[in-house]
Amino acid sequence: MHRRDPLLKLIILAGLGAAAALILLPKGELGQEAELASLPPSESLARLDAMDEQLTPQLAFRHAELIAASGDAKTADALLASLAKRSGNTNAIATARADLALRSNNLVLAVEHLQEAHSPASDQLQRQRLGRLYHRLGDTENERALLKAVNFADLTGSERLRLVDLVADQGATSEARALAETAVQMGGADAPEQAERFTALALSSEDPGEFVKTMANWLGGPNAEGLALPIATVLTAVPQQSRAIASQMVASAPETRPLLVSTLSRVELFGAARMLAQPWAVTGPPDRESWNTLALYADWSADIGLLETTLRHPDVPDDLPLKYLLPLVRYGGGQALLPYRHWLSDDRLAEAPLIDAAWAIWKQFPDASFAALRQAAKQETDPALWRRIASDLEGTGYLERLQALSQTDANIAAMFGR
Repeated sequence: MHRRDPLLKLIILAGLGAAAALILLPKGELGQEAELASLPPSESLARLDAMDEQLTPQLAFRHAELIAASGDAKTADALLASLAKRSGNTNAIATARADLALRSNNLVLAVEHLQEAHSPASDQLQRQRLGRLYHRLGDTENERALLKAVNFADLTGSERLRLVDLVADQGATSEARALAETAVQMGGADAPEQAERFTALALSSEDPGEFVKTMANWLGGPNAEGLALPIATVLTAVPQQSRAIASQMVASAPETRPLLVSTLSRVELFGAARMLAQPWAVTGPPDRESWNTLALYADWSADIGLLETTLRHPDVPDDLPLKYLLPLVRYGGGQALLPYRHWLSDDRLAEAPLIDAAWAIWKQFPDASFAALRQAAKQETDPALWRRIASDLEGTGYLERLQALSQTDANIAAMFGR
């Protein structure tokens, strides 16, 4: 049995036992019920066994519960069946009988009882119990019908995801895609996963381009950051199509270019990311957001050509933050800074200690590089790049001094991964 099975049983027992207690509330028997509850289970069961008169519904339910706990599920179920006939509280009792069936690992019988207790007006917890049992039994038809009977907006996020999967598995791709699109528009916690499903279903269609505008609108909307990664992740399954789809999205919503370049870079679809970033190197320097994206692409892809071409454009402002030179340092060391030395004034280098450290090493000032690396050892610094620059101090004695400092300086220790 799966590890989650005991949890499922506990959920059913706790939730439905409470429901039964509310529905079978005794009239004039609260004192007796409280007294029995204060006794050890064995004494409480003995008291109930000894009662000659017909038990009230609440006491009868407690009697069955105690018998079930003693291990006699068959007798407990018979008592509950008898109680159902005379009390009419069949929903609560059917739920309790389902729990007894689960104790015996009889999933089929548990489903039968829960089906008796279920109605369109049933609460969310009861619906989820029944849905989980359908899922465990592989009864996708009833599970799908159960979820479809509820207003889509009233389903939980996990239920909406499950319904999309069930409808898609049925072969109703268009319907599943429409449900996923609706869920994304609703903007719930399941929206990113729904965007992933929508993209996968769109790619399985004969004309994926038909759905590009929808995805482009999402990436131009308020939840763009959360939706971009799942969409890009699906595109990794079809790298040859990713360029065309990404291009169509930017054509539909030009403002999505920076987000798409950065996200495609993160999922290592570098060909598609480069294609979208290429115009920045041709037409001139981009806006600040796009500079961040271009630097990220260079950092992740190790392709610094586009960044270098863009940096050399005559319209690049002289006050461009030096952080955009960091990818050049990562892959070319301090020497890569030579074409930009006119930017490397003392004032600006003081604000970019990693650039300062790399430039000082190239100029053969290891002491200045050592000081700059100490200054750069802060929380926001990339440890891998810090180590890359520090490694150039090998043989000068300053790398050993940094390693020694890591024993007492937490920031430097973090740079060394300690």
